[in-house]
Formats: sequence, C-alpha cells, structure tokens
Amino acid sequence: MNTLHDATYTCQMVRVSVPATSANLGPGFDTLGLALDYRDHATFTLLNSQNPADVQVIIEGEGAQSLPIDASHLVIRAFYQACDALGLPKRAVRLEAHNTIPQSRGLGSSAEAIVTGVTAAAAFAGLTGEQAKDFIFELAARIEGHPDNVAPAVYGALTASWVTGDASEQHYHTVRYPVRAAIHAWVIIPDYQLSTKAAREALPHDVPRADALLNVSRATLLPAALVDGIAYTSTIGAGISTTEAKPTSACDSPAAQQQSETTNIEGSQAETASVDDGQAGAVQTNAAQAHSAQTTTLQTNALQTALPGQDLLLAATEDTLHQRYRSSLMQPSWDVMQALRQAGFASTISGAGPCVLVLFNSTDNTDNAGIAEGDDDAVSANDMKSTVATQVDEADRRIRAIIEPWLHNSEWRVIHPAIDEHGVMWQCTKEA
Repeated sequence: MNTLHDATYTCQMVRVSVPATSANLGPGFDTLGLALDYRDHATFTLLNSQNPADVQVIIEGEGAQSLPIDASHLVIRAFYQACDALGLPKRAVRLEAHNTIPQSRGLGSSAEAIVTGVTAAAAFAGLTGEQAKDFIFELAARIEGHPDNVAPAVYGALTASWVTGDASEQHYHTVRYPVRAAIHAWVIIPDYQLSTKAAREALPHDVPRADALLNVSRATLLPAALVDGIAYTSTIGAGISTTEAKPTSACDSPAAQQQSETTNIEGSQAETASVDDGQAGAVQTNAAQAHSAQTTTLQTNALQTALPGQDLLLAATEDTLHQRYRSSLMQPSWDVMQALRQAGFASTISGAGPCVLVLFNSTDNTDNAGIAEGDDDAVSANDMKSTVATQVDEADRRIRAIIEPWLHNSEWRVIHPAIDEHGVMWQCTKEA
C-alpha cells in the first residue's frame, strides 16, 4: 500500500458520515456489497495533549451502553493506524459519535467504524477526492480483513470486490456499479445479535458443486437486476439480453467526480467445490443434501409466485452457499426471509445476519413501457411518479403484513432506507 510520510494536521476538526452496508446480497458471498442511506456520524476534534491515551470518546445512540469509551474503541484504533500510515504524529482527540447503525446485526457496523477512523486521519492529513477514497478503501479493507462491506461504505452504491496476492501481502480491489433509481430497500432489524465469527464458523469447508454453480449464476445476474444502464428482458426461462454496463472501478471511483468540499461532506469432475473462508466448520454432507432439496423446492415456489416485474431480482438473490448453514443461529431471521421470498419479495440475510434485507424494483412495469417524447400514449412524468409511489407504498404494506407476526410484541423494527450513492463523506474545519 502506498503511504504518505511526515504529514501534518491541516485542520482542527473533522466531521465524518458513513453509510450502513449490506454484504453478500444472497449469492455474492464475501464479494458483493450495497450502501444504504442509514448513516453514523462522527466528529473528531484535536486536543492539546500529545498523548493518545488522553483520548475522549462520547457515544450517542446505538452502542452507547456497550461500546468502549477509551482508546480501545475501534474507531480510535483505526484512526491511529491510519495516522501511522500517513506519518501523522499521534495527537489526543475527542470523538463524538452519533450512531444509528445497529451493532452485530449484519449492517457493516465494524466496517463503518474502521472507515470512520481512517477517513478522519486522511482528512486531517489533507487528502481529498480520489486519492483520499482510494487510501481509505485500501487501508480500511486491510484492517477489516475483507472488502465486501468496506467498499460500499467508501464508494457507495453496489460494489463487487476481490483480493489478490497471498497471505503475506494481499491487495484489495473493487468495482462500483451505480444502482438504478427504481431499486428500493427495506431492512428488518431483529432484537438479537449474532457475531460474525460464530456465523463464519457455521460454514462448511466444502459445498456441493451444484450449489457453487447456482451461486455463480445468480451473482452474475445481480448487475442486470440492480445496475443503472443494463437492459434486460425480465422473464424467467425466456433468456436475458443485456446492453453494455458502465461500472466504475476503484481507480475510476466516484471520488474523481466529487472533488468539491461540498461533495466530501455529503474441477469439472469434482463433486464438491472448496469455500475459502479461513474459519469454516466441518462438512455436513447429509445436512447439505437435505438443505439442497428443501432450498430447491423453496426456490421453485418463490419463482412461481414472484411479484410482477420482480422475477429477475428474486432469482438473482438466491443463495445455496452460506445462508442455510447459518439458519439455526438466527432461526427467526431465516423464517422471515423465507416468508418474504415465498411471497415473491427478493429477500436475503444481510451480511452475516441477523438483519434481513428486502429489495424491490418499482419500475419494472413502467421502465419498459416505451415512453417516447410526443407519444400520445406515453405516461407523463407525474403519472409515472405516482405509479412508482403507489407500487412502493403497496410493497411496504405487504412487507409489513408478512412480518407482522415477528414484529408483534417484540423489539423488531423495519427501516426503509434509500440506496446510498455517495459512500463516506467528510468535512474539515480549520477552527474547532
């Protein structure tokens, strides 16, 4: 990783805002991530002390009663790691964190914390634009150990990430895809937590080849279902035709288009395929076969009951690689996800869980209507907006009705965030 040396502090205060993220999206295990406009905010203020042990941490919102309020806080640890990488002398800081992202629920809270700390250091050092975002991504992914949540937290939108190199020297990469405005998201947040470590330990070393192939095929469908600029014929069994996509790589990141201060604040014969997970559990062959049969039935039923215009999105979010192996660790979330999919909604476990993500395409029935300027039969812009709003309202009503048994007499809740296209945002202030 390229580092800067002998950097100096360019301001006294930095404000950072980082979105929640949902990784995997079903088939894209440890690869795909989506940014959601549900943000944590943090303010860093330089103190007079040169001793990092004098750090002050103030937390409001999520984690206020459980997160550390000293130098062991993940945001602070990431901040000082970034200071080392940048050559910034360590200074005591006051961190004021306003958290809305739930902890240990599968919405990227640890990635958010790391990105927040690294961003603050980069901002104090005077990094801006593409240089800043690429530095933040590379170091934050290295600290986190995987890039699937870090990438959308930094760049926004939909990201596909990968790792090159070996254990001694890994390099992190990502491609950013702009998400079409028609895509809407809901997150069902349960009243319990699940550690990522426990979720990873539930995974087998090997999976049936058919399951691996299914996930590959479904992951390749997700850009067609989500990305702006990709056309498709959304009929299961009738084939899908695509036009040229225009993804944005990390080297051609949105930061290159967002230089202003304003933007910154804002084996073909093998029977199994290996899963490279590091902490995977033992193979459960009989369980896998039983799960496979059950999943096939559920997939078939879901596709047969897909909501109008949602068939591709429903298919593209299918998974046989990881969610079912973790189901016993979050049985209520698994049941919610299956109930939504049976009703025709594209639903997945968010990251390692236990949150449940729901995706909905509001204009599959209007985007392809052949609207042309001067066409007497064309739907007006206002009529289209009204149609979209009606679709989204109806989807919201149906989603809440389906999950009502889990919401009733519990602390479960539902949020309906927009897709975030900006990623991390920050602002430097010369005077505290």
